[in-house]
Amino acid sequence: MNDTLKPALYLNASQKSITYKHKTHTISQDFWQQNFVTLLYPLWDSDKDKLEIFSYSSTGEVLITKNKYLKNFKTNEFYWFSYEFPEKEIPREQIDNLYDKIVELYILYISSDKNTYNNKLKAQYVGQSIVNWNKIRLLRKFMLEESDWSLYEDSPISNEDKKMWKLYRTNLRNIPQEQVESDPYDILFPISPDIYKKRNYTLPYLSKEPEPETKEYHYYKLTNNNLENYTEKILNYLAVAISTFPIEDTDITVVTKENTLDDFIKYIEDNHMDLDWQLPTNELEEE
Repeated sequence: MNDTLKPALYLNASQKSITYKHKTHTISQDFWQQNFVTLLYPLWDSDKDKLEIFSYSSTGEVLITKNKYLKNFKTNEFYWFSYEFPEKEIPREQIDNLYDKIVELYILYISSDKNTYNNKLKAQYVGQSIVNWNKIRLLRKFMLEESDWSLYEDSPISNEDKKMWKLYRTNLRNIPQEQVESDPYDILFPISPDIYKKRNYTLPYLSKEPEPETKEYHYYKLTNNNLENYTEKILNYLAVAISTFPIEDTDITVVTKENTLDDFIKYIEDNHMDLDWQLPTNELEEE
């Protein structure tokens, strides 16, 4: 078992899909053929002994299933037999190397797929100069996902910092209930714990009162300027999110290069811009 924990990885070779950091991405046929076939053949995948599943847990536990082409000598018929491959037959170094290579190709695929749309999406997103509820909801969702790391047990922050990040996320989740009647321009977002510490504020984090010396508050309103500051990050979030899904989903629809810009924008609006106000509470954040 690895001394260094790695994010969980789940490769479904039959469906050409990869789940990494709780996101699933279906790989295109061309990219799979040009990259993954070369990586897997012949050690992990061959014509008569095909790789089905390569699962690598965050604790280093490995599950490998393969599908072998066999002959029934009694009936003289051939058939495929699915079985669990004993990981001990392959040196651990090769297993870890396969993990690293799959992650490397996965990131390369997402990056290339994402960059195809960035310029078009940026023009569409930035071109809408007004602050509206769709942008508020999208930004809130993005901020929550961006701060997920603070909940992990192995996050490199103190318990005191974790409490501040938990309070930050609670404030984000409560925006709909507490500010539902507000105009989009008047929505108050909490500053992050990082900003709080950087500015050396003296009042308790997310105090409702202004700081004694600077008269600055721990909250801010969304303007066109600070919205543009988030643009690149949000674009990255969108470009990945449009083609990533939880592993338990089976009905996967992926935006491809054949889609028009109208299709692309419609997909974002249907699946990601229309975010539910009531997000599920993360179990790690419950008291």
